[in-house]
Amino acid sequence: YLLIEDCIISNNIGVSYAHQFNNCIIRNNEIVGNSSGLSVSWGSNTLITNNNVHHNNGTSIHFDSMFNSIIEKNNIHDNEIIIENEYSSARYGIHVENSENNNIKKNTISTTSKNVGGILLKLTSNNIIEDNIISLEGSTLNRGAILFADANNNIINNNDLDSKSDFEIYMSHVSSSGDLSGNRFSKVKIHNTIISSDNFYYSSMKNEDPQ
Repeated sequence: YLLIEDCIISNNIGVSYAHQFNNCIIRNNEIVGNSSGLSVSWGSNTLITNNNVHHNNGTSIHFDSMFNSIIEKNNIHDNEIIIENEYSSARYGIHVENSENNNIKKNTISTTSKNVGGILLKLTSNNIIEDNIISLEGSTLNRGAILFADANNNIINNNDLDSKSDFEIYMSHVSSSGDLSGNRFSKVKIHNTIISSDNFYYSSMKNEDPQ
């Protein structure tokens, strides 16, 4: 069990823990000016809520091998990415990888950085993504607000997406055995573009792996 509450976490590596921490709560913190935001892995039944995550360099909230957990009501904004050239990897407001049965809801993700994406689901399944507001005012990536890389059987419901990139929702295989089946969308609001199949991108190319 781990509780991190009502803290200011600044000018360091942010929050990072791994290896079988279960039943953890991270809430009501300000995470600012770190090399990354908040990274948790190899755990379950974790609640990350009501955190203000901003002006960090890197992905703001990262789940890896997490199960039955919740990311909710976090304000993720103004995280700038320092890049050496335009081909450097993007980072994301929320990155969920190798994880199942999580709920990502009621988060606000906003940025003016050109190299930041919204929510990435990679090699993950059976998650619910709902009631999030994502505004990528400066993004020039062809990655969009919600990204899928070998992610299946996820539910995307009632999200409000506003991205300056070419695609609000981007779906890609990153391995020959990858699966994008069974993802369900409903009540997705897309701004500043004509709502059509052009808002969704699907690829089976291995070299289009969001990093």
